[in-house]
Amino acid sequence: MNSIEDRIRAAAQAAADTVPPDSVPPLRLPPAGRRRHWRSSGAVAPLAAAVAVVVVVIAMVGIGRAVHNAASAPRRAAPETIASLVATGLVPRYYVEISTSGSDAAVRATATGKTLATIAPPTAGDLIVAVSAAADDRTFVVAERPGAGTRSSAVTFYQFRLSSTGRPGRLGRVPGSVPSGEAMTGLAFSPRADKLAVASRPGPNKLQIKVYSLVTAAVPTWTATASDVGPGLAAGTAPGDVTTLSWTQDERTLAFAWDGNGTRLISPDAPSGNLISASRAGFGGTGQGWTCMASPMITGDGTTLACGARVWSPESVSNDQIGYAEYAATLGKLEHVVGQRLSGPEGPTLGWVNASGGVLIGGVQANLNSPLLIVGVITGDRFLPLPGSPDLSSMNIAW
Repeated sequence: MNSIEDRIRAAAQAAADTVPPDSVPPLRLPPAGRRRHWRSSGAVAPLAAAVAVVVVVIAMVGIGRAVHNAASAPRRAAPETIASLVATGLVPRYYVEISTSGSDAAVRATATGKTLATIAPPTAGDLIVAVSAAADDRTFVVAERPGAGTRSSAVTFYQFRLSSTGRPGRLGRVPGSVPSGEAMTGLAFSPRADKLAVASRPGPNKLQIKVYSLVTAAVPTWTATASDVGPGLAAGTAPGDVTTLSWTQDERTLAFAWDGNGTRLISPDAPSGNLISASRAGFGGTGQGWTCMASPMITGDGTTLACGARVWSPESVSNDQIGYAEYAATLGKLEHVVGQRLSGPEGPTLGWVNASGGVLIGGVQANLNSPLLIVGVITGDRFLPLPGSPDLSSMNIAW
């Protein structure tokens, strides 16, 4: 006998015990041929109650079985969408996108692509040229330069915070700037929104990284020149720009990349000095046929370096295999490739990666005849385009 039968028997016995032996009258059948109408009476009420209890118990056991069977039955997983990824917290709710002209920036909902607000440059006529976000998906920094200026014009930084509905608060000036004549090449807000990493070119054949503290006056500065030797960089060779900066969640490591020269890691607490001697090698950007092409970023947990990558095809560039390669941050070994597509004209760019590297946001070029990028969320080998997002000429977006 199973436990359900035990419960039914116990319930029936308990109900029967409430009926006194002498309270049930003897059964008297009506004479043959006569019809008798049954009606409730006080004499049969205890027996009716006992029967009702048993019926209720049996019904409840049946319902319990049905609920258990429904819960244990295999369920078909709902199709993964941008909205479901946002609802489960796998991707941020909001992002800020700079317009192509730089005349403003839009706050948009990731799930729908709806524009929630527009941000104008603090100074009329100036341009917004870069944006970066902290880990809370609420605090952002934008870089502003004069509208009539050039790439080497002076740059200033402003911070703002989104409300729970995505409305931006007032823009406030933050420490740090890039002086006129020194082109800014990279920008990264720290996860806790208390540091701002800025890469620039202070002179010919020279690059520089500064980390501004928003709570202290500390500004460690590291510089490299053509005489420095780094991975893939021979003495006397002009170093490539630092175009990608990214942080670990604990803010103990800042990752940076030189164009075509791999990725290096540096502690923001390291004393000012030479960029090469103060940093250590991350990965060279190649492995098992895959070559990093753009935007290497370190994951929040510090274990993985991800980048837009490709496998070259001898037939033509349109047949190249493209995806997002992920390397062990310490060993430099290729671990896996996500977002793999059969072919593509260019290596995809990377704009955001979650703490473990399992979910990314990046852009892929649609075809050889257009420089525009289609931006989407990458999970496994799926590429889910952002709803309502226009094609972009660059990844001037921050999450």
